[in-house]
Amino acid sequence: MIRRPPRSTQSRSSAASDVYKRQVEPPGRIWAAIVVDAGASMSAPRADRRETRLEAARRAVSNALDALSLDDRAAIVVADPWPRLVHRFEDPRPLASRRIAELTAADRPAATRAAVQLACSLLEGRANRRLVIVTDGSTKPEIAADGPQPIDVRVERIGDPADNAAILWAAFEPDAQNPLRGQVRVRLGYWGEQPRSITLDVRRAGGAPLLNESATVLPGETKDVVVSDLPADGDKLLAAITSDDAVAADNRVEIRLPLRTPIRVAMIAGPVSGTIRTD
Repeated sequence: MIRRPPRSTQSRSSAASDVYKRQVEPPGRIWAAIVVDAGASMSAPRADRRETRLEAARRAVSNALDALSLDDRAAIVVADPWPRLVHRFEDPRPLASRRIAELTAADRPAATRAAVQLACSLLEGRANRRLVIVTDGSTKPEIAADGPQPIDVRVERIGDPADNAAILWAAFEPDAQNPLRGQVRVRLGYWGEQPRSITLDVRRAGGAPLLNESATVLPGETKDVVVSDLPADGDKLLAAITSDDAVAADNRVEIRLPLRTPIRVAMIAGPVSGTIRTD
């Protein structure tokens, strides 16, 4: 039987030292959390009309990534109505470009504050922290420091701040007692710098007016407007808001009322069959 000589304590210690060295963070490593705005206003064209704000934001994110060294680490958070992490610090850098290229603008305002909070949570406890915010907004967020080293906050502003009002959705809601009639609910949304008065006009496809109402909406607020007591006659309604804003495509919507006609039953004289009789 051949016995192998035991490894020396020195060789085991040397191996452990090598593992430790590989785990030690390179000096000066930057941990960069990048927040990219993908709210509805980012679908607006820039002043030169050559590209949208989101397309410009993609380039800004790519530039922020290119400014990092191979030892640095980057994470990307999307700021839309549902802020989320799309690229982790541990993910390979080449994947970031593909994930940014797949971004599309949402049809609602971005929850930028929540996205920034998520990005800051990723930087907790790390050294050389950098927060890059790519947005068409102009407000630099308040960042609460969680350690002795502050966060290096950089805001890459894409275009001018964009005030935008939008019709978020419209739906027919049948009456609880009479499903042949109901109401149409239209939800308005607005984001911008100051409160704005929005006028909603609803009319039938043939032009007959049903509602013309103005409401003051705060930035980031939604407001519901109801057109009541409508028959479910299958007609088409046109809803539009009058607003000179960043995105014109979301200022108009069409909704088709359901077609619900009463069922009429004619009875002949004589006894009624039990299969159709009701008491």
